Amino acid sequence: MRGTAAILHDRARRPRPRQSVPRKHNGIKTTRDLGGSFPQGGASGSGASTGATSTGGASASGDTKSGVMLQSIYQEIILDHYRHPHHRGLREPYDAEVHHVNPTCGDEVTVRVRLGGAGEDVAGDAANGASSAANDAPNSAASGAGNGAGDIPAEGDVRVSDVSYDALGCSISQASASVMTDLVIGKTVDEALAVGDAFLALMQARGDVEPDEDVLEDAVAFAGVAKYPARVKCALLGWMAWKDATVRALNGKAGQAS
Repeated sequence: MRGTAAILHDRARRPRPRQSVPRKHNGIKTTRDLGGSFPQGGASGSGASTGATSTGGASASGDTKSGVMLQSIYQEIILDHYRHPHHRGLREPYDAEVHHVNPTCGDEVTVRVRLGGAGEDVAGDAANGASSAANDAPNSAASGAGNGAGDIPAEGDVRVSDVSYDALGCSISQASASVMTDLVIGKTVDEALAVGDAFLALMQARGDVEPDEDVLEDAVAFAGVAKYPARVKCALLGWMAWKDATVRALNGKAGQAS
């Protein structure tokens, strides 16, 4: 995995869009939202996310400091996306809209997706959307009725032109939705789904895999969250809603073509 200096360098160069959309909810009420989600390493044996297990000597001290620094950067990334969310605020027109709820903590997210052809401009707007529903697939954090994500047809030439959302909940769920939009907008559906699968694998690994920053970019910041099952559902909420909305948008386009 790339070092902390490389991560900070890339983030400094990366443009950060700002959305001037009124907030419905002040997600951080206490430090529990972030502080309870990341082990800080040290002699207690909780370990840093780098997985260093050596004991004693300058090497162990250096590993611990490096791990704590990395976790600090990860927390900064999550707070940045929470405080300055990207693509937040529901936009029209759109191809599909879904509303997902995490029944464990009450976090909510509404996601709209617009799909386009390979030649269409990214982040444009088109077509009318479907009404809300929730994905009750086993790995989803959503609750409620709905036809679920199901199998996604191969659509290599269909591109994710735009994703917008509105969220209510903790800092982790809101920051994850912001990161998700950055990672999927502009990609083909197949490419975006591959990124989603990589993030899902990271969340299900409970800290046992090293994330690929080249694929997940800011989403690597949630590596520490994977160790806490209750927080995993928060981090996955926006991603599952996006997948559900994308399936509905694809099915709608397939119905129009038939």
